[in-house]
This record gives sequence, C-alpha cells and structure tokens, in this order.
Amino acid sequence: MIRIALLIIIPFLLFSKEPIPKHILLLNSYNQTMTWVQDITKAVHDVLKPQENNLIIHIENMDTKRIYTTEHLNQLKNTYREKYKNIDLSLILSSDNNALEFLKKNRDELFGNIPVVFSGINFFKDSDLYGYSNYTGITEEFDLLGTLRTAIKLKPFTKEVFIINDYLTSGVAWKKTMKEQLKYFNHELKVTYSPNSSIEELKTQLSALSKDTIVILGVYFKDKEGTYFTYEKIGEILSAHSSVPVFALLEFNLKEGVVGGNVIGGYYQGEGMSKIAQQVLKGKDVSKIPVQKTGTVESIYNYEELKKHNLDVTKLPKNSTIIQKPKNDAFYTKEELKYLKTKKRITMCIDPDWMPFEKLDNQGNHIGLSRDYFKLFEKNIGIPIEVIKTVNWSDSLRFAKERKCDILSLAMSTPQRDKYLNFTSSYVNL
Repeated sequence: MIRIALLIIIPFLLFSKEPIPKHILLLNSYNQTMTWVQDITKAVHDVLKPQENNLIIHIENMDTKRIYTTEHLNQLKNTYREKYKNIDLSLILSSDNNALEFLKKNRDELFGNIPVVFSGINFFKDSDLYGYSNYTGITEEFDLLGTLRTAIKLKPFTKEVFIINDYLTSGVAWKKTMKEQLKYFNHELKVTYSPNSSIEELKTQLSALSKDTIVILGVYFKDKEGTYFTYEKIGEILSAHSSVPVFALLEFNLKEGVVGGNVIGGYYQGEGMSKIAQQVLKGKDVSKIPVQKTGTVESIYNYEELKKHNLDVTKLPKNSTIIQKPKNDAFYTKEELKYLKTKKRITMCIDPDWMPFEKLDNQGNHIGLSRDYFKLFEKNIGIPIEVIKTVNWSDSLRFAKERKCDILSLAMSTPQRDKYLNFTSSYVNL
C-alpha cells in the first residue's frame, strides 16, 4: 500500500516541478504572404528562441491591408475572445499601426492589462499613448534625409528629386512626413511629388525625367484606378521605365532595378521589438522602457545597379551592405548565398583581451588586427558580423560550444576543440 502511494505521489511531484511555459501573442496587422510579416515573425523566433526559453508563441495575422472594415475588425474581436479566453498571456507583440490601434481599443476587454510591445509604427507621437498603460515598442522611422544625402554624393550634379508615394492613407502620411523632413535639408533641389495617377501614367512620367534627376520610392501599393501591387514587385516595375537611378526607403523594394537606400526592414523591426520583449519577460516594468525611435534602418545598395548608373561604390556609407556583387556569385555556392540571405547576420566571439590582435575596449567595441579583417569579410559576405561580448577567452570558447555565437575570430585547432568546432583554413599566419 505504501509502495502504491509513493508511485502516485512521486510522478506528481516530478510533474509539478515542470516550468510553466509563458504564452505570447504576436498580432500582425497584415497577412502572412507579405515578406514584411514573414521577416518580423522570423526575427521574433530568432531572438526569443521559444523552444529554448519555454515560450509558446501564438500568431494572428489580421490581413487589414486588404480588408479594413468595421465588420472585419468585429469578427476578429469575437474570434480572439473565444480563442484566448482560457489562455493566460504574458505578453502581446504587435506589428504595424492597425494592430496597435486594435489593441488600444480592445486589449483590456479581451486580454486584460497585458504588456504590449509594438513595432512598425508610422508617424508615432508620445501623445498616442496618453491614457494607455503597459505599452512600449519601436517605431518605423524612414530615413529620407540619409538616403538623399547618399544619393547626392553618388550623383553630385543632381538638380531634381522625383518622389513616389500612392494616395492611400499611408502614402499621404508618408508624403506629409517627407515634406517635414525636407525642411531640414540644406540643398538647392527641386522636389516633385508624383500625382495621383494610374501606373501607366506614372511610367510615362518616369520615362520623361531629365538626366539630372533621381527618383525616391516611398510607399506604393495601389494606383488611382484601384490596381494593387506587391511591395516586392513595384520597385522593379517602376525602375524598368526610369533611365535615372531609383532609390528606396523600404527593404522589400530592393529588387532588380533599384539602387538602394537607408531602408526599413521587417526583420530589423521584429528584432528590435523582440529585444524589448526580452526585457519585459525578465520582469522589467514597461513604464521604464522608453519607445525606441531610432536605429532600425540599414544602408543596403545593389552593386549591379550602382555600376549600371556609373555611381561610385566608395562613396557609400561605411556600414553599407552591398548586395548582388558579381564576385560573390563566383566565390560562393548557391547554397551558401541562400544561407547568408536567410541568416541575416553572423554572431562572433573574440578574445576580449589579446592585443594587438583583438580586444573589447572600455566601450565594448571590437578593436585590433582581427577587427580590420572582419570588416573586410563583412563587406564581402554582404551581411553584418556582430560581436557578442564575453568576459574572457574561456568564456568565448564556452559561448561557441553552446552556440551562443556562430564563429570565433582567432582560434587554433586542438583535439578538444575539434569535437565541437569546424576550422577554416588560416586567414592570417603569426
């Protein structure tokens, strides 16, 4: 009898010690076929690592780019009420304006005062959160001025800028914000904004632009006649009818024909949002986390388009990522190129105190010989190499073994290390 009691109690005790998973809701404004949404979702999983950290992520795609009616929003509200009535959420992640506005109106009723971390918010003002508690996140601030300054360096005799937006709510708002930003641009340029026209009329305008003009593509989803275009395709369509360089402000516009720009990307938005989410999950008070309004754009340029328009690559910002470099096609296999494109970034551990070869300085910056090499490697592979801070070399080896960093900067092969590391051929001989 005693044995039977023990058999019943012991499994119960063991089970009761299992950590309870935390439930997170990711509410996307748009649908899952959009690259923007896919990139945000990928970043959330990459940063939060749900399997490793005992998290359950629920994903809802509101599809409000195609359907944004009161009836649709009410249907979503009723669906979420029923679906999540017995789920104890720890955190809500929200991407883009429509999801945030939905939560501001319905969160308390549907989920209670659950912390919300948002991303991709256009035209944010601090007053937007007055009267709402437990909200923070990262805004979507496009960088027209940074892109324009680079464009002028690349094409110094530019006299006119032709800026393209559609006339949907987002397009009109982008145009308004662009005009505000250009007030601070000290340069004598004629600025022309595209009218509300059909795509065919816009193509005709582009083909007639003078050689001293550049084009900047803002946000374009629908023309005057109601024809929709994917963000991934519109850059290619417009640039095919332009003899002058076309720059962009959104990463998914960087297809064939577009030179590049300081671009907003879904992955960077999702990554920034997820890093804030990590703080919240660790218990930090949301009211103590300010809304992040900078640092979510990347300088990305297309090598083939730069050469096509005779633009000097050396005049790009130093931190630029250059895509479509021909030498990569010869040096890397298709599988390797696909891996780099998917990977987005490489994490690296170094010896934090081994000068003159490498070190982390007092500000945590990578300095020394290896830094110069890896800046070259970074430009070659076309994605950033991010240094993960460690205390000492032993710590770096441990991080590598635990896969907290992808690579080590300087390490020798040993029988012990060969068990958990793959070694390249030497890039420097000491």
